[in-house]
Amino acid sequence: MGWYYNWHWNRQQTIDNELTATRTWTRDRGALIEASTVKKCYRGAAWKGTLWAVHEWKNWKTGETERFIGCYLMHYSGGMWGYKPLEESMGPSMVNCPISYLRMVPVPDSKWAREWRRDVAAYHWRKKKLKEERKAKLKECKAWVLDI
Repeated sequence: MGWYYNWHWNRQQTIDNELTATRTWTRDRGALIEASTVKKCYRGAAWKGTLWAVHEWKNWKTGETERFIGCYLMHYSGGMWGYKPLEESMGPSMVNCPISYLRMVPVPDSKWAREWRRDVAAYHWRKKKLKEERKAKLKECKAWVLDI
């Protein structure tokens, strides 16, 4: 899949709202489908980043719901924002997805999704360890300074 750009997306918030808006449509012998966003967050810089979202599709005819994690690579270029849509079964290379999103969505039956989830968990584990190490070094530094 490629990148999608639109002149109307001149602000990051505009494209964010477009990608996470609630929509309804009819399919499969008249079943009304509603797509909504349960949770979302943007991780990145002012001109590029990743929009993470937990989307939910609800079939009003059968009452079935399905959740998945959406990953939208976002980039500002030429006066407009663009995005590249991905989802976890594609095994995106970005691993800064909030760990809470993994708990909100069942694991898809996909080798790529399982590997990606493992990589996300490892990323957050390393980040937590690094934070603990920094706290320990800061505590040691403060003790050293007080001894002077």
